[in-house]
Amino acid sequence: MLSKKELLIILASLFVFAFLISITTITWKNFGLGFLTALVILLSNLIAKKFVAYMLDTKIEIDFWHVYHYGFHSRSHFPRPVPFGFVLPLLLAFITLGYIKPLSFLQFEAKPMKARASRRYGFHSYRSFSVDEFHIALIAFAGFMANILLALATRTASPLIARYSIYYVLWNIWPISRLDGGRLFFGSVFFWAFTLFLTILVLGIVI
Repeated sequence: MLSKKELLIILASLFVFAFLISITTITWKNFGLGFLTALVILLSNLIAKKFVAYMLDTKIEIDFWHVYHYGFHSRSHFPRPVPFGFVLPLLLAFITLGYIKPLSFLQFEAKPMKARASRRYGFHSYRSFSVDEFHIALIAFAGFMANILLALATRTASPLIARYSIYYVLWNIWPISRLDGGRLFFGSVFFWAFTLFLTILVLGIVI
């Protein structure tokens, strides 16, 4: 299930994604096509992550990609987290006249379900129990695999979906901040490297 906040964030991301797809030849028709393309890509990613999280007795909450620290010093941070997932794609797209289209919109936070902690540590311990990094990596991995498979499945029927699905993986696989690539890299370097290899391979197929 998605909360109202998650729905609003996903909807905003869809509008930004659709705008980026259609920015160079923007018409209502192209924007509508871009919106449907973005919807298929984001839903594939989010459903896969939600499903794997559920199988791991974990709940994930979707949010804009936020950046708080911008340096290595403890005092090098913004007054409050900045929603880079909303600001950066639009800013770079406008500055470059649509030639650079960052598709890094979302991040997720993982919390254990009561059942997970109850089975392992007793019913009253779930509040202090956290999800380990490997399971977080598996959730991120599921989202990437969903988009890679989508790109392969649609490369003939819908080249636009295939192309932007693999672009979405490329923009989110970077092991930085709270992006899915960072969650995958710090949970399993092997899975991160495998995903990067597959992404480059599929990129050559669909482009």
